[in-house]
Amino acid sequence: MFVFGSNKFGKHFGGAAAFAHKNFGAEWGKGECLSSNNKTYAFPTLYEASTETGPQLKILSDIDLEISFKNFFATIELYLEKEFLLT
Repeated sequence: MFVFGSNKFGKHFGGAAAFAHKNFGAEWGKGECLSSNNKTYAFPTLYEASTETGPQLKILSDIDLEISFKNFFATIELYLEKEFLLT
């Protein structure tokens, strides 16, 4: 399973997120989840913040990251037979 860093809104524009979307079926608009084909897991690390110069991606808070880790580990426990490839 291809695990990649995502933003909360699931806009997979660049890097590993774009690769996951194009090659493994990561779902657009889903920023934290196991894809319906069980080939990718979107792990949110960023959110979109409004700034004076327009929207910018910012790093999630430590609390939000901790929640994401817990969600991810719960998913791992459901799929122990899978190999998880983290970017």
